[in-house]
Amino acid sequence: MNRAEMLKQWLTAGRTTMALAAAWSAFDVLVNLVIGMGEVPRVAGNVIAIAAAGLVYLITSPRPNTLVAAVAAFLVLGFNVTWLVGNKLEASMLIGLAFAWVLLALLAWAAFLYREEGRRARFAATQDG
Repeated sequence: MNRAEMLKQWLTAGRTTMALAAAWSAFDVLVNLVIGMGEVPRVAGNVIAIAAAGLVYLITSPRPNTLVAAVAAFLVLGFNVTWLVGNKLEASMLIGLAFAWVLLALLAWAAFLYREEGRRARFAATQDG
């Protein structure tokens, strides 16, 4: 396998996407704390995303990892909606919403990639036997 194929495989892996989601969450928490807007719902959503990313590295099967990524996305959405409802809309909140939407997109993409990994594994198993 050449470097381009290895890079493509790495970039299309669910674990890689979850690692990116964890890094984005850590960056988001850091930005929130630096600018003094570290509200509990936003930080809690990011902590859930980081914990989910850690959990998928412990689970080897793609099927439960799909569920972990999807539940994390659902919880992040819920915490961010709670944060949005609890505050009035200002320009600084739009930046926070952009950060949250990027995280949601990464978690949803990871769930999709895990589902596809599971399908490929099931298909390969049927071809072998």
